[in-house]
Amino acid sequence: MIDDDDRDELEPIETPRSTSHGSSTRSPATRSPAGDTIRDARLRELSSEHHAALVWARRLRRGVDRQPMAERFARELEPHFAIEETILAPALRACGEHALVDRLLAEHATLRRLAAADAHEAFGTALHDHVRFEERELFPRCEVVLAGDVLDAVLRASGSKR
Repeated sequence: MIDDDDRDELEPIETPRSTSHGSSTRSPATRSPAGDTIRDARLRELSSEHHAALVWARRLRRGVDRQPMAERFARELEPHFAIEETILAPALRACGEHALVDRLLAEHATLRRLAAADAHEAFGTALHDHVRFEERELFPRCEVVLAGDVLDAVLRASGSKR
């Protein structure tokens, strides 16, 4: 059972959104896995992957999942990280969001290190906290400062992972 903190509440809606250039567009959006924010549809795939990450994190923290983590990490998290590191991070840095990008990259490095060490409980805690950071800080900032073509590139890259 998933507790309220880990519940998936993706509800399709359509909301007006302002672009970084001040114009308003209509963009299909969803509620984030946190259930408290509306997510631009172009970030939907990355955001929905967070639900699976939260479930995995919870199982690791509870000691339910004791399997070696390297294969699952490579399969599920590395493609997600690659999109964030190759598309979102450079675009955010270009917008002056250096602290946000530095935190993103530092947390990715920590998660890679913990996964390689099979540090299940520590990895689970770090993964949970990282997902919350992305949902509550990183993605909302992306929606405000990044141009539509950057978010479109995220959508294309997310779709090509399937």
